Amino acid sequence: MTTATVSSKGQVVIPKCIREKLSLEKGSEVEIIERDGVIKIIRIPEDPLEALAGCLDLGASTKELMRELDEEEKRRDERLMGIRA
Repeated sequence: MTTATVSSKGQVVIPKCIREKLSLEKGSEVEIIERDGVIKIIRIPEDPLEALAGCLDLGASTKELMRELDEEEKRRDERLMGIRA
């Protein structure tokens, strides 16, 4: 277990072993959450969108998904045109 002490200014130093493990460097941003007496410090990635890459398995490539959306939109437009004709 790693411990830290809160300073008179309310500051806490994140131990070096944890900073290295999470690649926390000067200027790194973190989110601090408190819930039910537990404090969580969460590293915010430099590029949050890049960090999400690969998190979702949609079962198809982006190209395939876009093709499906285009086809659905075309069918919808054709239905609407048929209704208005």
